Amino acid sequence: EKSVIITEILPHNKGNFKNLTGDFSGYIEIKNISDKTINITNYSLSNSEDAPFKWQFPKKSLSPNESIVVFTSGTSSYDGDLSTSFKLKNENGYAILANNKGQIVDKVKYENITNGTAYIKQGNNFLKGVSISPGYENTVDGIKSFQKKYLTNPKDLIINEAMNLNYKYLPQNGGNYYDWLELYNNSDKTIELSEYCLTTNTDNMCAYTLPKYELKKGEYYVIIASGNTALSNSKYKHSNFKLSDVQSIYLSKSNKVIDSLFLSDIPLGYSFGRSSDYGTYYFSTPTPGSKNGSGTQSVSYAPFSSEKSGTYNDTKNLSIKLTGSGNIYYTMDGSEPTTSSKVYSSPLTIKTTTVLRVMSKEAGKLKSDINTYSYIVNENHTLPVISLAINPSDLSSLHSHAWTEGYAKKVNAELIETDGTGFQINAGLKLFGGSTRGHSKKSYELKFKKMYGDAKLEYQVFDDVDSAVFDSIVLRTGSQDDIVSEDKGTLIRDIVGTSLVAEYTSVDVQAYRPAVLYLNGKYWGLYFIREKIDETLVGNHYNVKATKKNTDILRIDSQVKSGSSSKYNKMTSFISNNSLSNSSNYAKIKEQINIENLCDFWIAETWTANNDIVNARYFSDPNVDNGRWHYIFYDLDYAFYNVDKNYYAFSTDPSGMTFNGYSTFLLRNLMKSSEFKKTYLERLSYNLKNTWATKTVLKRIDDVIDEIGTNEIKRNMERWNFSYSKWENNVKLLKNYVNKRNQYMIKYAKSYFGLTNSEVKKYFGDVK
Repeated sequence: EKSVIITEILPHNKGNFKNLTGDFSGYIEIKNISDKTINITNYSLSNSEDAPFKWQFPKKSLSPNESIVVFTSGTSSYDGDLSTSFKLKNENGYAILANNKGQIVDKVKYENITNGTAYIKQGNNFLKGVSISPGYENTVDGIKSFQKKYLTNPKDLIINEAMNLNYKYLPQNGGNYYDWLELYNNSDKTIELSEYCLTTNTDNMCAYTLPKYELKKGEYYVIIASGNTALSNSKYKHSNFKLSDVQSIYLSKSNKVIDSLFLSDIPLGYSFGRSSDYGTYYFSTPTPGSKNGSGTQSVSYAPFSSEKSGTYNDTKNLSIKLTGSGNIYYTMDGSEPTTSSKVYSSPLTIKTTTVLRVMSKEAGKLKSDINTYSYIVNENHTLPVISLAINPSDLSSLHSHAWTEGYAKKVNAELIETDGTGFQINAGLKLFGGSTRGHSKKSYELKFKKMYGDAKLEYQVFDDVDSAVFDSIVLRTGSQDDIVSEDKGTLIRDIVGTSLVAEYTSVDVQAYRPAVLYLNGKYWGLYFIREKIDETLVGNHYNVKATKKNTDILRIDSQVKSGSSSKYNKMTSFISNNSLSNSSNYAKIKEQINIENLCDFWIAETWTANNDIVNARYFSDPNVDNGRWHYIFYDLDYAFYNVDKNYYAFSTDPSGMTFNGYSTFLLRNLMKSSEFKKTYLERLSYNLKNTWATKTVLKRIDDVIDEIGTNEIKRNMERWNFSYSKWENNVKLLKNYVNKRNQYMIKYAKSYFGLTNSEVKKYFGDVK
């Protein structure tokens, strides 16, 4: 039976506190849990199983229930605070305690401990947390006693308050919200701020020099942590660094750290800072620029499950054990647990697909973060799973506000890959699309914003997009090609068409991945994970910093989706006054439009006879192709229907396209240029032999169906009460279109462009 054990570990001190020698050091805490005094003289501590006796205790005894902390600074010391000759390994490692007979009496393995987070023993388990109490009991009173000893406010300039998930305080630059920190003159004299520096990395102690300003005793000064000093205004200075979810902030003078503040586990809407005397607190009402109010010193440890999220096939049931401190509250209907939810008392038995959400609350502490676990039980999917957990009332509200643009509710989203990897993130859930908002099976958008949790998703969602950062992703049904609502729906029109264009041309399309969606543990059907067409798509596709300010994205009906239309309007104004039949005028337009890209786009729209042309989009970014306009092929739900349609004439009709009269101005005027028509015919020849070759398109249809899997398609049909045989017939109709379309493409090209038989043979002789 153990008498002395390890009770708390901090592998890496990221500005949490200074020990009495002024060092930011990790530590190991040990405790005598027996009812006898234990002599620990020559007991050993180590960070390695291979060398368990690296550092020995001096002459020392521990009384019953007494704790002692040893700092792991890397420099052995027996004066004042004890300190080892080794440092603990960051994130993953061991803390080992051996007795004076060379026997290992306790060994703690820690994994995935983020810098600045401690591993704290609660009962028989270790929990992760930032509310530390080295040398004291792991209780509210112990935390207070520790802070009174180590976290007294310096009589100098101090970091008094900070907010790293700000979405409602101090709007700047047109209503934008940035993180911020507040300085306070805690001395008895006026301080010149420019003598001090701020940083988030001690390797660069003076990353940001404070502005020249005399701060009087008892005054406050707020810095906006936007990461861009150019955003400074007359009221607030902006720093050249931002604050992340887990962040150390250091205040220095003459290259010496004067003060620090470590931010982690801060609830949404809260700030973190100091009391007037000692200690750090979480504040539910932030007060930038004024005295901090009352707060809470610590947060409850988040409970965890014995089983991770994932797919569990061929299993009778799952036995779920929850570990935490205080009361553990849980739900199994997607709702966020509260102190009115069920209290965990014994292992939970899960037999069917379930979303489990857990939270703990200890007396005197804030409630913990909510951990969410998705258990996909005996579903036998062959596709990745997206599991969304949302308060049921919020989901109902979202669906009942189908036509309210921008209406969103908080959701926890989890992607479970077929190999068990994936991501989990809090986000905003919105409905996506136009007329399909009225469908029973709706499309959704996941929006990543600070007001929900993380400002961005960082995950390699798509293999064919060389980026892992997203502002939002779309969970799309077949939309107007959805078998649920359309008699001839196939689900796959848009996937087939856009994937071919992506492979054979430079025209941009949305990346896609088929997946299965669950809402609050209920099977919701087959969906496609898609990029959203916005400036982030442009940035990700070309690895540039695309923003709403510098990236123009327009729709064919003149809607501005990003940036402005001034550049485009200037170009069309030039065309209105200068005929493109003139080669010099056309040469100027070639400098502004990627002509090959435009041709490939319109050929794709023509081949598919896209009836929903309103979503034709084009963009210009100064960092992409010298700012020339590029096209985005998008929304083919109403395509592949009218096989005999003369789309050349349709897309250049002076009265416009469809009954809405969408403008044909640009393409119609480009057709006045003989050079453009030659380029168009060359690209038409290429595309009919490659992108839109009959065998190529037919194979792509089969490949997409194989990628999804017929079993997944059948289950989706069953979920939404649609006939699988009817869907099979719809796919046959789609293939019939493919088999016939090229003969009409060539026929109408001959008449529209006035081609001779020899020219037809030249361009399309071997088209199949």
